[in-house]
Amino acid sequence: MANTVRQKIGDSAPPTVPQRTRSARKHLAFTAKIVGSLVLLLLLFRKLELPDLVVALRRADGLFVGLALVTGSVFLLIRVYKWFYIVRPHLVSPNFWSVLVSYMFGLGIGILTPGRVGEIARIAKLGVTERSGAAALFLFDKFVDVLIVFSMALFGTYFLLQYRSCTLVFSVLLGGALVGVFCMPQIHGVIQRVLKRYAFGHRLDRILKFVVLLDPRTIAITILLTLTSYIICIFQVYFILRAFCAPKLSYVFAVHPLVMVTNVLPITFGGLGLREGASVLLYAKYGIPEEYAFWSGFLVFALTTLLYGVLGIVLINFKDAKKQRDLERRGGM
Repeated sequence: MANTVRQKIGDSAPPTVPQRTRSARKHLAFTAKIVGSLVLLLLLFRKLELPDLVVALRRADGLFVGLALVTGSVFLLIRVYKWFYIVRPHLVSPNFWSVLVSYMFGLGIGILTPGRVGEIARIAKLGVTERSGAAALFLFDKFVDVLIVFSMALFGTYFLLQYRSCTLVFSVLLGGALVGVFCMPQIHGVIQRVLKRYAFGHRLDRILKFVVLLDPRTIAITILLTLTSYIICIFQVYFILRAFCAPKLSYVFAVHPLVMVTNVLPITFGGLGLREGASVLLYAKYGIPEEYAFWSGFLVFALTTLLYGVLGIVLINFKDAKKQRDLERRGGM
């Protein structure tokens, strides 16, 4: 009884100062991202004419928009399979459909978080044997994504931006990171000795050990699937632009990886405004009209991340509601 009373008192106790501080920081970050998105969109709409954007969208070739939707679906399925392939040993009951729904749910949550780190929510809806292991594999998955995106961006950095020396430096760094991925068991020993010096080191080491256990074949397949998915994404953007004009495929190979790099910056929600602005500025170097470049940035987000993210949230809520009804039905029996 006393424990129950203490628990109720604890539940109803006002938040502590650190809790209020963390809450205030979250609200401030939330507000800053809203402001950042609105400011970037307002700057874009001052540069672009809204009627021109509407007219361009109305004149878009539906066939190529449809092809962009199909390639976006293929892109998503490859990425889900990659995640399923990585996390399968840690699933209580491996099921591709459940992984697909949880992955789309993560996309929906990720839109609202900086750098899309909220995508880790995909783990919360998976039946995993150990949550820390799944979290470690999620971080590995995102690291490979960043590695491949930056590697592909080197093409645009060299040929479009003409940053030759910068390209060379990044090539060396990315090459070293790629070698490091395959040499993780050897590097782990060094990292382990460093982590022992810190109080939180054992927690990080617990997470890191799950990545170290990945065999070279799994790592190679993960990298190959990631590269394949992003190449398909480039074709998706090409089809979107093809709905408005006739660009060269090489333009998209040079520009879109650089646009994807901007999504890493935690400034706006889902890269809204930042992605479209980067598209307008970079495609202008190839003479592509600004309104077409704007739609190439927005539609690739809308036809993949936004569409399937919203679908994932709806499916998860439907699944949770069904589970709750089943529990109530069993309780009634």
